[in-house]
Amino acid sequence: RLASGGAAFSAVVKAIATDHHESITVHEFLSYFRDEPWHHHGALSFTDLHDQCSRAHWGYGEADGPAAWAALSTKNHLAVEGRYQSPIDLSPAWKGCTMAKAATKGLALPTPEGPEGPEVAPAYGKATGVLVNDGHTVVVQWASGGALTIGGQRYAVKQFHFHSPSEHTIRGQQFPLELQVMHTTAAGGLAVLGVLFKEVPQAEEAEGEAFLSQFWARLPGAPGPATVKAPVDGAALNAALGGGYYRYEG
Repeated sequence: RLASGGAAFSAVVKAIATDHHESITVHEFLSYFRDEPWHHHGALSFTDLHDQCSRAHWGYGEADGPAAWAALSTKNHLAVEGRYQSPIDLSPAWKGCTMAKAATKGLALPTPEGPEGPEVAPAYGKATGVLVNDGHTVVVQWASGGALTIGGQRYAVKQFHFHSPSEHTIRGQQFPLELQVMHTTAAGGLAVLGVLFKEVPQAEEAEGEAFLSQFWARLPGAPGPATVKAPVDGAALNAALGGGYYRYEG
């Protein structure tokens, strides 16, 4: 599922034109949730991931892709009935739109321009990551990797994992790789930081390559609980948020 070979990836931070001829230097997004949907909450540990994946196989094909997720299990009914969806196609909300209105229409608010833009302070550092191939994706348990503070609320890192191709799209454009960093609070709150990657020619310097190269060669090839330990420095994630981001409740 993950891209292989010598392909370099770069965090998408370049400006793209909007329908209103504006420019938004953001392809990272921050999403934090009112509830804890199984899609993200069940990904906080290998055991939970295995249990969730055992209930209903999902993927990105015609039969098991996003359009079919709601029908794969009775537990997925909110994928059709829910008003706060995730993943979504990231499209900027209109000027003056509130977070609540944006959520009901599946829109994201670009920040810091958004009307409800809380201060976001990433503090990722160096910590050992435990790599697990769960059969769906590669999960890196990274519980000592740092934290993300949103509006004064601290969310501690639990793990990060990948989706290939990306689950989220920007104005309909899908990317070859998406990194999702999972955070929780003591009270059970959940915050997810997502970073989208694009493939670039070998000759070009890839902003995201330094981060991925820390563990890419050690990714476990066979599904199962076998683990591989590798040091992970999250400094690149701190820099990623500096370019702005989309945020939404889903």
